[in-house]
Amino acid sequence: MEQKYALLPTIFYRRRLPALATFISVMLGALVYLIFAPRTYEAEARLMLDGKQLSLAGETGRDLTQESARLDSNPVATQAELALSQKVLRQAIYEAYTANNRNSNAEPPTVEELRKQLKVKTVPATSILEIKYSNKDPLIAAKLLNALTEAMINEDTAVIRREAGSARQFLAVEVPKKRAQLAQVEATLSQYKQSQGIVSIADDQGRDNAQTTSIVESLAQIEEQERTTLAQLQEVKARNSSLEQVTDSSTLKNTYATVRSGQNEQLQALRTQLVELEAKVASAQSKYKADSPPLLNLIEERDAARALYQQKIGNETGNPAASAPNAATDKLSQDLATQLITGEVEASALEGRLAAIRRDRATLQERLNQLPIREQGLAALVRQRQEAVTSLEFLQRKLEEARIAEAQKVSNLRPVDLAEPPRLPTWPNPAIVLVLAAVAGGTLALGTVLLQEGLDGTLRNATEAGSLVEVPIIGVLPVISPEVRGKEYADALMQEPAILESYRSLLRSSEFAANEDIKVIVVSSALSGEGKSLVSSYLAAVAATLSRRTLLIDADLRCPTQHKLFKLAAKPGLAEVAQGKLALAEAVQTTGIDKLKVLCSGRPRSHPSELFESRQIQQVIAAAATQYDLIVIDTPPVTSCIDAVSLCGNGEKLLLVARPSFTQRDIFTQAVAELRAKRVEILGVAVNGIDPQIDKYYRYAFQSYKTLTNVS
Repeated sequence: MEQKYALLPTIFYRRRLPALATFISVMLGALVYLIFAPRTYEAEARLMLDGKQLSLAGETGRDLTQESARLDSNPVATQAELALSQKVLRQAIYEAYTANNRNSNAEPPTVEELRKQLKVKTVPATSILEIKYSNKDPLIAAKLLNALTEAMINEDTAVIRREAGSARQFLAVEVPKKRAQLAQVEATLSQYKQSQGIVSIADDQGRDNAQTTSIVESLAQIEEQERTTLAQLQEVKARNSSLEQVTDSSTLKNTYATVRSGQNEQLQALRTQLVELEAKVASAQSKYKADSPPLLNLIEERDAARALYQQKIGNETGNPAASAPNAATDKLSQDLATQLITGEVEASALEGRLAAIRRDRATLQERLNQLPIREQGLAALVRQRQEAVTSLEFLQRKLEEARIAEAQKVSNLRPVDLAEPPRLPTWPNPAIVLVLAAVAGGTLALGTVLLQEGLDGTLRNATEAGSLVEVPIIGVLPVISPEVRGKEYADALMQEPAILESYRSLLRSSEFAANEDIKVIVVSSALSGEGKSLVSSYLAAVAATLSRRTLLIDADLRCPTQHKLFKLAAKPGLAEVAQGKLALAEAVQTTGIDKLKVLCSGRPRSHPSELFESRQIQQVIAAAATQYDLIVIDTPPVTSCIDAVSLCGNGEKLLLVARPSFTQRDIFTQAVAELRAKRVEILGVAVNGIDPQIDKYYRYAFQSYKTLTNVS
């Protein structure tokens, strides 16, 4: 996986042109869109739902303005739906387009279109509504949004006024009924007094039957006092119970004794002495026997101190037979004991008070029961009249408040920010469009690279060539630029150390692969155009530079190249020597490199295949092997003919040339398979045309040669 990731830069560099073209096309499309796309302007307005707003009508107006808050757990969401209601939208469209002649030429949107174009949301943690609307005209966008907010406020006001009107109508019917009810109660009361012969005696507040009313009110007050006192008594008893558990006091006397014992300094000193004696006795028991005099003396002294302490306790509490309580020596224990004593005293007082109140209540109840039946009936009628008067006054007050609320223009909504015509368009947003275009362009460029890489059937790099056919890579050769090709071979090798070192490495690797002193190297390739002739020429030139007598034979009689590379005559050459027309020494030609000679192709009389199948060609190679240290033979591609196979018939070894991004994988694999089937010994693969900008590994190697050259 790491190897695949490492090849990504190489793949992108190899496919950089189509990827760059794709990316630039997308970016240009985005720029064209930014130039010609219609502008859209977005206006924004804000409304606040003021739930604390009060009406001048008092409680009735306040209840009406807050009705929605009581019925709905989310009143802001209700107002958001109100903004999208058909009635409000229709009113906003009318105010923005029809009511104003300046916008008469603009086509108003429909209610559904406007509903889709509006953006209504609630600002988090607030009661503020945020409304946005987009339009091609900034003036229309602001005007329509302001018309919408005004329509929302008017609709909310109308709802509140309708509720106030409904309340007023209801109260207008109920008030006359209450008046008639009060008149009927007063008539009944008057008739009852006349029939019973009761003389009306009014109290200081104008109420009749003051005595009965006073008894009833006093009885109610007594009952209230009884309930209050009983609650206080229960509270005190509960507190005392908790204090008894905390202080571990069973009686009030024990509690008092505990406090007194804790505050007595003599008792405190005796307790300290008694604790020390107990400690000494315990220590002596661990050291002495039970009948030891020191131990017996300590026990006697402890018992005497304990008896004295018991005597002091009896004197303090007034009970000589009382046992020694747990003395409250610390401040907290004394305070808790004191609170318990105070609570017991308070409980006793409350019990006495409760008993007195109950006696008073019984007395008042007895007095009330002794009143004449007519007084009880009169009291009931008086209460009915008072209730009727109170109800009538309440309804009259509410009726007046409802009238005022109906006349007011009260709304829960108030504008916070009105919409203003925006200066800049919200869409197209250059930053967003360019970012999206960059992402889309990058994605498409990546897809283009991956698609081309998947459809490409050529070799990617040197590593793939070796792993594909399981043939060792014995040479990695850089790309030779046209400028270098135009130079003489000697100059090129001296001025380009990367070329010299790569071909020198190829030569050494060929010798190591042969496991012997190699004399003949047959150079071929799977396809034409992979640079086998150039590789043959530079390999021979490097060998000659290393002081080896080298002969370069151009055996590609169908498409000879070496005479062009070295600027020599095409004939005479190999064909003439093999046919016996010339001797080998007469046919070879010298070059600008010492110890390098070239045997060009020549011109055969018959078909080249006949020449390569003859014994003469093998004799020429054998004769040359006796005169030269190394013979490099440039042969045709193995897929076009079997000339290279014929030359390898006597044990000569084949150097196969491959070229990344040119050699087809399937053809290369098939060529190697055919060579193995014909038992041709392959020295290895020389990967030609490596671009150091693509292959990171070889980039560092080739650049290091250039750096050394510049330094020297």
